Amino acid sequence: MAQPESYRAIYTYAWDLVDEGFAAVADRFRSVNANTVALATSYHAGKFIRPHGRSGKVYFPEDGTIYFRHRPERYGRISPLPNAILSDVDPLAELARVAPDLRRTGWIVCCHNTPLGQRHPELIARNCFGDGFIYSLNPAHPDVRAYVVALCRDVTEAYELEGISLETPGWLPWEHGYHHEFQFLPLNEWLGLLLGMDFSPATLAAAKAAGIDAEPLRSKTAAALEGWLAGDLHVDGERARDWLLADMVGDPTWAAFLTWRCRCVADLIAEIRAAVPRGTEVRVIPSVQRPTARGWVEGSDLGMLAQTADGAVRSRLQSNAAAVRGYQKLVPPRHYEQLAAARLGLTEAPVIILGHLTEAQRRAYRIADNKLTELGGWDEALLLQELQALLAEDFDLGLIGIPEDELDALLHAGDDDKTLIDDDAADAIPAPPAEPITK
Repeated sequence: MAQPESYRAIYTYAWDLVDEGFAAVADRFRSVNANTVALATSYHAGKFIRPHGRSGKVYFPEDGTIYFRHRPERYGRISPLPNAILSDVDPLAELARVAPDLRRTGWIVCCHNTPLGQRHPELIARNCFGDGFIYSLNPAHPDVRAYVVALCRDVTEAYELEGISLETPGWLPWEHGYHHEFQFLPLNEWLGLLLGMDFSPATLAAAKAAGIDAEPLRSKTAAALEGWLAGDLHVDGERARDWLLADMVGDPTWAAFLTWRCRCVADLIAEIRAAVPRGTEVRVIPSVQRPTARGWVEGSDLGMLAQTADGAVRSRLQSNAAAVRGYQKLVPPRHYEQLAAARLGLTEAPVIILGHLTEAQRRAYRIADNKLTELGGWDEALLLQELQALLAEDFDLGLIGIPEDELDALLHAGDDDKTLIDDDAADAIPAPPAEPITK
Protein backbone atom coordinates (compact mmCIF):
# COMPACT_ATOMS: atom_id res chain seq x y z
CA MET A 1 0.00 0.00 0.00
CA ALA A 2 1.34 3.45 -0.90
CA GLN A 3 2.53 5.56 2.00
CA PRO A 4 0.55 8.80 2.53
CA GLU A 5 2.40 11.95 1.57
CA SER A 6 3.85 13.68 4.59
CA TYR A 7 2.92 17.16 5.74
CA ARG A 8 5.16 20.02 4.73
CA ALA A 9 3.18 22.67 6.53
CA ILE A 10 3.69 26.33 7.33
CA TYR A 11 1.99 27.92 10.31
CA THR A 12 -0.31 30.60 8.94
CA TYR A 13 -2.47 33.44 10.28
CA ALA A 14 -5.79 34.47 8.80
CA TRP A 15 -4.92 38.16 8.93
CA ASP A 16 -1.97 37.59 6.59
CA LEU A 17 -4.14 35.63 4.16
CA VAL A 18 -6.68 38.44 4.09
CA ASP A 19 -4.08 41.20 3.79
CA GLU A 20 -1.85 39.66 1.13
CA GLY A 21 -4.50 37.63 -0.65
CA PHE A 22 -5.26 33.92 -0.40
CA ALA A 23 -3.99 33.14 -3.91
CA ALA A 24 -0.72 35.05 -3.42
CA VAL A 25 0.03 33.25 -0.16
CA ALA A 26 -0.81 29.89 -1.74
CA ASP A 27 1.68 30.61 -4.54
CA ARG A 28 4.30 31.47 -1.93
CA PHE A 29 3.69 28.12 -0.23
CA ARG A 30 4.11 26.22 -3.45
CA SER A 31 7.34 28.07 -4.21
CA VAL A 32 8.99 26.54 -1.10
CA ASN A 33 7.52 23.08 -1.74
CA ALA A 34 4.99 23.29 1.12
CA ASN A 35 1.84 21.24 0.66
CA THR A 36 -0.14 22.13 3.79
CA VAL A 37 -1.55 25.29 5.39
CA ALA A 38 -1.60 25.01 9.19
CA LEU A 39 -4.09 27.79 9.93
CA ALA A 40 -4.41 29.27 13.41
CA THR A 41 -8.09 28.57 14.05
CA SER A 42 -7.98 29.62 17.71
CA TYR A 43 -5.26 32.02 18.77
CA HIS A 44 -4.04 34.45 21.40
CA ALA A 45 -2.71 38.01 21.27
CA GLY A 46 0.67 39.14 20.00
CA LYS A 47 2.66 41.75 18.14
CA PHE A 48 3.58 40.54 14.68
CA ILE A 49 5.92 41.91 12.02
CA ARG A 50 4.48 41.46 8.52
CA PRO A 51 7.25 41.53 5.88
CA HIS A 52 4.70 41.23 3.05
CA GLY A 53 2.00 43.34 4.69
CA ARG A 54 0.09 45.63 2.36
CA SER A 55 -1.92 47.52 4.95
CA GLY A 56 0.94 47.83 7.44
CA LYS A 57 4.02 46.09 8.77
CA VAL A 58 3.04 45.56 12.42
CA TYR A 59 -0.17 43.82 13.47
CA PHE A 60 -1.95 43.28 16.80
CA PRO A 61 -4.63 40.56 16.49
CA GLU A 62 -7.67 40.31 18.71
CA ASP A 63 -6.82 38.22 21.75
CA GLY A 64 -8.31 34.78 22.34
CA THR A 65 -10.50 34.58 19.25
CA ILE A 66 -11.36 31.89 16.72
CA TYR A 67 -10.93 32.09 12.94
CA PHE A 68 -13.68 29.74 11.77
CA ARG A 69 -17.46 30.06 11.76
CA HIS A 70 -18.58 28.09 14.77
CA ARG A 71 -21.97 26.67 15.68
CA PRO A 72 -23.03 28.19 19.04
CA GLU A 73 -25.34 25.31 19.90
CA ARG A 74 -22.30 23.04 20.18
CA TYR A 75 -20.98 24.80 23.29
CA GLY A 76 -21.91 24.90 26.95
CA ARG A 77 -20.73 27.21 29.71
CA ILE A 78 -17.85 28.60 27.62
CA SER A 79 -18.45 29.91 24.11
CA PRO A 80 -15.64 30.87 21.71
CA LEU A 81 -15.11 34.48 20.66
CA PRO A 82 -15.29 34.98 16.86
CA ASN A 83 -12.66 37.20 15.28
CA ALA A 84 -13.88 40.28 13.37
CA ILE A 85 -12.34 38.87 10.17
CA LEU A 86 -15.18 36.34 10.03
CA SER A 87 -17.71 39.05 9.20
CA ASP A 88 -16.09 39.35 5.77
CA VAL A 89 -14.53 35.98 4.99
CA ASP A 90 -14.39 32.37 6.18
CA PRO A 91 -10.62 31.65 5.96
CA LEU A 92 -10.82 27.85 5.86
CA ALA A 93 -13.58 27.85 3.25
CA GLU A 94 -11.74 30.41 1.14
CA LEU A 95 -8.54 28.36 1.29
CA ALA A 96 -10.44 25.31 0.05
CA ARG A 97 -11.86 27.33 -2.81
CA VAL A 98 -8.70 29.16 -3.90
CA ALA A 99 -6.10 26.46 -3.22
CA PRO A 100 -7.77 23.04 -3.27
CA ASP A 101 -4.38 21.39 -3.94
CA LEU A 102 -3.06 22.48 -0.54
CA ARG A 103 -4.00 20.50 2.51
CA ARG A 104 -5.51 22.29 5.49
CA THR A 105 -4.94 21.64 9.17
CA GLY A 106 -6.20 23.52 12.20
CA TRP A 107 -3.74 24.99 14.70
CA ILE A 108 -5.77 25.24 17.90
CA VAL A 109 -4.68 27.06 21.04
CA CYS A 110 -6.68 25.34 23.77
CA CYS A 111 -6.29 26.59 27.35
CA HIS A 112 -4.24 29.74 26.76
CA ASN A 113 -7.02 32.30 26.47
CA THR A 114 -6.98 35.55 28.45
CA PRO A 115 -10.38 36.98 27.41
CA LEU A 116 -12.15 33.73 28.34
CA GLY A 117 -10.21 33.63 31.60
CA GLN A 118 -11.37 37.15 32.39
CA ARG A 119 -14.97 36.19 31.63
CA HIS A 120 -14.76 33.00 33.69
CA PRO A 121 -12.42 33.58 36.67
CA GLU A 122 -13.88 30.50 38.33
CA LEU A 123 -12.39 28.35 35.55
CA ILE A 124 -8.77 29.50 35.60
CA ALA A 125 -5.62 28.09 37.19
CA ARG A 126 -4.72 29.50 40.62
CA ASN A 127 -1.49 29.22 42.56
CA CYS A 128 -0.99 28.19 46.19
CA PHE A 129 -2.05 31.68 47.37
CA GLY A 130 -5.25 31.63 45.29
CA ASP A 131 -3.89 34.13 42.75
CA GLY A 132 -5.60 33.57 39.43
CA PHE A 133 -3.75 33.25 36.11
CA ILE A 134 -6.29 34.72 33.74
CA TYR A 135 -4.33 33.57 30.70
CA SER A 136 -4.60 29.87 31.68
CA LEU A 137 -7.91 28.04 31.64
CA ASN A 138 -7.77 25.05 33.97
CA PRO A 139 -7.75 21.74 32.03
CA ALA A 140 -8.82 19.88 35.18
CA HIS A 141 -12.16 21.74 35.24
CA PRO A 142 -14.98 19.80 33.52
CA ASP A 143 -16.35 22.92 31.81
CA VAL A 144 -12.96 23.80 30.34
CA ARG A 145 -12.54 20.25 29.07
CA ALA A 146 -16.00 20.36 27.50
CA TYR A 147 -15.12 23.63 25.77
CA VAL A 148 -11.86 22.34 24.31
CA VAL A 149 -13.48 19.13 23.07
CA ALA A 150 -16.39 21.07 21.52
CA LEU A 151 -13.97 23.48 19.82
CA CYS A 152 -12.05 20.63 18.20
CA ARG A 153 -15.17 18.73 17.19
CA ASP A 154 -16.81 21.84 15.75
CA VAL A 155 -13.96 22.88 13.44
CA THR A 156 -13.18 19.35 12.25
CA GLU A 157 -16.79 18.48 11.47
CA ALA A 158 -17.53 21.77 9.70
CA TYR A 159 -14.42 21.76 7.48
CA GLU A 160 -12.49 19.02 5.72
CA LEU A 161 -9.26 19.19 7.68
CA GLU A 162 -6.40 16.74 7.38
CA GLY A 163 -5.64 17.19 11.04
CA ILE A 164 -5.46 19.47 14.04
CA SER A 165 -2.44 20.53 16.12
CA LEU A 166 -3.25 21.22 19.76
CA GLU A 167 -1.24 23.89 21.54
CA THR A 168 -1.49 24.40 25.32
CA PRO A 169 -3.84 21.50 26.07
CA GLY A 170 -2.55 21.69 29.65
CA TRP A 171 -1.46 24.30 32.17
CA LEU A 172 0.62 27.32 31.20
CA PRO A 173 4.05 27.64 32.87
CA TRP A 174 4.92 30.68 34.97
CA GLU A 175 6.74 32.43 32.15
CA HIS A 176 4.79 32.62 28.92
CA GLY A 177 5.01 36.20 27.78
CA TYR A 178 2.05 37.90 29.40
CA HIS A 179 1.92 41.60 28.56
CA HIS A 180 4.53 43.65 30.45
CA GLU A 181 5.52 41.09 33.07
CA PHE A 182 7.12 42.87 36.02
CA GLN A 183 8.79 40.92 38.80
CA PHE A 184 11.42 43.28 40.23
CA LEU A 185 13.26 40.40 41.85
CA PRO A 186 15.45 37.68 40.38
CA LEU A 187 13.47 34.55 39.59
CA ASN A 188 14.79 31.01 39.46
CA GLU A 189 13.51 27.62 38.38
CA TRP A 190 12.35 26.62 41.87
CA LEU A 191 10.40 29.83 42.42
CA GLY A 192 8.89 29.89 38.93
CA LEU A 193 7.63 26.32 39.08
CA LEU A 194 6.10 26.60 42.55
CA LEU A 195 4.65 30.06 42.02
CA GLY A 196 3.02 28.93 38.77
CA MET A 197 1.71 25.56 39.99
CA ASP A 198 -2.08 25.28 39.89
CA PHE A 199 -3.71 24.50 43.22
CA SER A 200 -7.18 25.83 42.36
CA PRO A 201 -10.23 24.27 44.05
CA ALA A 202 -11.15 22.44 40.84
CA THR A 203 -7.67 20.95 40.56
CA LEU A 204 -7.53 19.91 44.20
CA ALA A 205 -10.98 18.30 43.89
CA ALA A 206 -10.06 16.43 40.70
CA ALA A 207 -6.80 15.20 42.22
CA LYS A 208 -8.61 14.04 45.37
CA ALA A 209 -11.11 12.13 43.23
CA ALA A 210 -8.07 10.33 41.77
CA GLY A 211 -6.85 9.45 45.28
CA ILE A 212 -4.32 12.28 45.72
CA ASP A 213 -4.68 14.79 48.55
CA ALA A 214 -2.75 17.79 47.23
CA GLU A 215 -3.88 20.24 49.91
CA PRO A 216 -0.78 19.54 52.07
CA LEU A 217 1.37 20.27 49.01
CA ARG A 218 -0.44 23.58 48.52
CA SER A 219 0.04 24.54 52.17
CA LYS A 220 3.71 23.51 52.21
CA THR A 221 4.37 25.35 48.93
CA ALA A 222 2.74 28.52 50.23
CA ALA A 223 4.84 28.43 53.41
CA ALA A 224 8.07 27.88 51.46
CA LEU A 225 7.34 30.73 49.07
CA GLU A 226 6.30 33.05 51.88
CA GLY A 227 9.62 32.46 53.58
CA TRP A 228 11.62 33.00 50.42
CA LEU A 229 9.76 36.15 49.38
CA ALA A 230 10.12 37.63 52.87
CA GLY A 231 13.89 37.24 52.78
CA ASP A 232 16.67 38.96 50.88
CA LEU A 233 18.24 36.02 49.13
CA HIS A 234 19.39 35.39 45.59
CA VAL A 235 19.68 31.78 44.48
CA ASP A 236 21.58 30.89 41.31
CA GLY A 237 20.17 28.52 38.72
CA GLU A 238 22.14 25.45 39.77
CA ARG A 239 21.17 25.75 43.43
CA ALA A 240 17.53 26.45 42.50
CA ARG A 241 17.45 23.21 40.50
CA ASP A 242 18.86 21.35 43.51
CA TRP A 243 16.11 22.83 45.68
CA LEU A 244 13.50 21.79 43.17
CA LEU A 245 14.88 18.27 42.95
CA ALA A 246 14.98 18.00 46.74
CA ASP A 247 11.33 19.03 46.98
CA MET A 248 10.22 16.59 44.29
CA VAL A 249 12.22 13.64 45.63
CA GLY A 250 11.65 14.36 49.31
CA ASP A 251 7.85 14.25 49.14
CA PRO A 252 6.31 11.32 47.23
CA THR A 253 3.03 13.22 46.96
CA TRP A 254 4.73 15.52 44.46
CA ALA A 255 5.45 12.61 42.13
CA ALA A 256 1.87 11.36 42.41
CA PHE A 257 0.43 14.84 41.86
CA LEU A 258 2.61 15.64 38.85
CA THR A 259 1.88 12.24 37.29
CA TRP A 260 -1.83 12.79 37.79
CA ARG A 261 -1.58 16.18 36.04
CA CYS A 262 -0.01 14.49 33.02
CA ARG A 263 -2.74 11.85 33.02
CA CYS A 264 -5.34 14.62 33.20
CA VAL A 265 -3.98 16.21 30.00
CA ALA A 266 -3.51 12.88 28.21
CA ASP A 267 -7.12 11.95 28.99
CA LEU A 268 -8.27 15.27 27.55
CA ILE A 269 -6.43 14.44 24.32
CA ALA A 270 -8.14 11.05 24.32
CA GLU A 271 -11.53 12.77 24.65
CA ILE A 272 -10.67 14.99 21.69
CA ARG A 273 -9.49 12.00 19.65
CA ALA A 274 -12.81 10.24 20.30
CA ALA A 275 -14.84 13.34 19.40
CA VAL A 276 -13.31 14.37 16.06
CA PRO A 277 -13.73 12.46 12.78
CA ARG A 278 -11.64 9.29 12.62
CA GLY A 279 -9.88 10.45 9.45
CA THR A 280 -8.67 13.67 11.09
CA GLU A 281 -5.24 13.38 12.68
CA VAL A 282 -4.89 14.72 16.22
CA ARG A 283 -1.40 15.96 16.98
CA VAL A 284 -0.12 17.66 20.12
CA ILE A 285 2.35 20.49 20.57
CA PRO A 286 3.56 19.15 23.93
CA SER A 287 5.17 22.30 25.29
CA VAL A 288 5.50 26.05 24.80
CA GLN A 289 8.92 25.78 26.46
CA ARG A 290 12.35 24.87 25.18
CA PRO A 291 13.50 22.20 25.52
CA THR A 292 10.31 20.18 25.08
CA ALA A 293 11.47 17.92 27.91
CA ARG A 294 10.18 20.61 30.29
CA GLY A 295 6.66 19.86 29.11
CA TRP A 296 5.90 18.02 32.37
CA VAL A 297 5.47 21.47 33.95
CA GLU A 298 2.45 21.90 31.66
CA GLY A 299 1.16 18.38 32.20
CA SER A 300 2.66 16.87 29.05
CA ASP A 301 4.13 13.38 29.33
CA LEU A 302 5.27 12.20 25.90
CA GLY A 303 4.70 8.55 26.76
CA MET A 304 1.11 9.16 27.85
CA LEU A 305 0.42 11.44 24.89
CA ALA A 306 1.75 8.79 22.52
CA GLN A 307 -1.02 6.48 23.73
CA THR A 308 -3.81 8.98 23.03
CA ALA A 309 -2.76 11.30 20.18
CA ASP A 310 -1.83 10.42 16.61
CA GLY A 311 1.47 12.23 16.93
CA ALA A 312 3.38 15.17 18.34
CA VAL A 313 4.46 18.35 16.59
CA ARG A 314 8.16 19.05 16.88
CA SER A 315 8.42 22.60 15.60
CA ARG A 316 11.56 23.72 13.76
CA LEU A 317 11.15 27.46 13.41
CA GLN A 318 13.26 28.90 10.59
CA SER A 319 14.65 32.42 10.73
CA ASN A 320 14.56 33.11 6.99
CA ALA A 321 13.24 31.84 3.68
CA ALA A 322 16.72 30.74 2.58
CA ALA A 323 16.83 28.28 5.48
CA VAL A 324 13.50 26.80 4.39
CA ARG A 325 14.78 26.42 0.84
CA GLY A 326 18.15 25.09 1.97
CA TYR A 327 17.44 21.47 1.18
CA GLN A 328 21.05 21.08 0.02
CA LYS A 329 22.12 21.56 3.65
CA LEU A 330 20.14 19.00 5.56
CA VAL A 331 20.87 17.49 8.92
CA PRO A 332 20.34 13.80 8.10
CA PRO A 333 18.43 11.34 10.27
CA ARG A 334 20.09 9.67 13.21
CA HIS A 335 22.44 6.88 12.16
CA TYR A 336 20.22 4.06 13.45
CA GLU A 337 17.31 5.58 11.48
CA GLN A 338 19.42 5.49 8.33
CA LEU A 339 20.26 1.83 8.94
CA ALA A 340 16.62 0.97 9.64
CA ALA A 341 15.44 2.82 6.52
CA ALA A 342 18.00 0.99 4.38
CA ARG A 343 17.03 -2.42 5.72
CA LEU A 344 13.32 -1.69 5.19
CA GLY A 345 13.92 -0.51 1.64
CA LEU A 346 12.57 2.98 2.32
CA THR A 347 13.39 5.66 -0.24
CA GLU A 348 12.57 8.60 2.08
CA ALA A 349 13.75 9.46 5.58
CA PRO A 350 13.00 12.34 7.97
CA VAL A 351 15.33 15.31 7.87
CA ILE A 352 15.70 18.59 9.74
CA ILE A 353 16.20 21.67 7.59
CA LEU A 354 18.91 23.78 9.20
CA GLY A 355 20.58 25.37 6.23
CA HIS A 356 22.09 28.24 8.22
CA LEU A 357 24.41 26.00 10.27
CA THR A 358 28.07 25.50 9.48
CA GLU A 359 29.41 22.01 8.77
CA ALA A 360 30.94 21.88 12.27
CA GLN A 361 27.66 22.92 13.86
CA ARG A 362 25.79 20.24 11.90
CA ARG A 363 28.28 17.60 13.08
CA ALA A 364 27.81 18.75 16.67
CA TYR A 365 24.04 18.73 16.27
CA ARG A 366 24.05 15.14 15.01
CA ILE A 367 26.04 13.98 18.02
CA ALA A 368 23.98 15.97 20.54
CA ASP A 369 20.71 14.75 19.04
CA ASN A 370 21.85 11.14 19.36
CA LYS A 371 23.03 11.69 22.93
CA LEU A 372 19.71 13.21 23.96
CA THR A 373 17.60 10.36 22.65
CA GLU A 374 19.45 7.48 24.33
CA LEU A 375 17.19 5.16 22.33
CA GLY A 376 19.95 2.97 20.96
CA GLY A 377 23.65 2.25 20.91
CA TRP A 378 26.32 4.22 19.15
CA ASP A 379 28.12 3.27 15.97
CA GLU A 380 31.43 3.88 17.72
CA ALA A 381 33.51 3.98 14.56
CA LEU A 382 31.26 6.64 13.02
CA LEU A 383 31.09 8.55 16.31
CA LEU A 384 34.87 8.60 16.54
CA GLN A 385 35.11 9.96 12.98
CA GLU A 386 32.69 12.78 13.83
CA LEU A 387 34.52 13.66 17.03
CA GLN A 388 37.88 13.74 15.29
CA ALA A 389 36.46 15.99 12.56
CA LEU A 390 35.18 18.41 15.21
CA LEU A 391 38.54 18.43 16.97
CA ALA A 392 40.26 19.24 13.68
CA GLU A 393 38.07 22.35 13.47
CA ASP A 394 38.75 23.37 17.11
CA PHE A 395 35.06 22.89 17.94
CA ASP A 396 34.16 22.91 21.66
CA LEU A 397 33.19 19.29 22.37
CA GLY A 398 31.66 20.39 25.66
CA LEU A 399 28.60 21.56 23.71
CA ILE A 400 27.50 18.14 22.45
CA GLY A 401 26.24 16.70 25.74
CA ILE A 402 28.77 13.87 26.29
CA PRO A 403 30.55 13.95 29.68
CA GLU A 404 34.28 14.63 29.62
CA ASP A 405 35.26 11.17 30.90
CA GLU A 406 33.19 9.50 28.18
CA LEU A 407 34.78 11.74 25.56
CA ASP A 408 38.26 10.81 26.75
CA ALA A 409 37.41 7.11 26.59
CA LEU A 410 35.96 7.45 23.08
CA LEU A 411 38.87 9.47 21.71
CA HIS A 412 41.48 7.09 23.13
CA ALA A 413 39.62 3.86 22.43
CA GLY A 414 42.19 2.81 19.81
CA ASP A 415 45.26 3.51 21.93
CA ASP A 416 45.40 -0.11 23.10
CA ASP A 417 44.97 -1.42 19.53
CA LYS A 418 41.52 -2.70 20.40
CA THR A 419 39.38 -3.50 17.42
CA LEU A 420 36.05 -1.69 17.30
CA ILE A 421 33.09 -3.96 16.77
CA ASP A 422 31.29 -3.41 13.49
CA ASP A 423 27.63 -3.04 14.58
CA ASP A 424 26.44 -3.81 11.06
CA ALA A 425 28.37 -7.07 10.95
CA ALA A 426 27.34 -8.02 14.48
CA ASP A 427 23.67 -7.44 13.76
CA ALA A 428 23.66 -9.09 10.32
CA ILE A 429 21.66 -12.30 9.93
CA PRO A 430 23.93 -15.00 8.41
CA ALA A 431 22.87 -16.65 5.18
CA PRO A 432 21.56 -20.24 5.54
CA PRO A 433 24.01 -23.08 4.63
CA ALA A 434 23.78 -24.68 1.21
CA GLU A 435 22.89 -28.06 2.81
CA PRO A 436 21.02 -27.50 6.06
CA ILE A 437 21.43 -30.25 8.66
CA THR A 438 18.68 -30.97 11.16
CA LYS A 439 18.38 -33.33 14.09
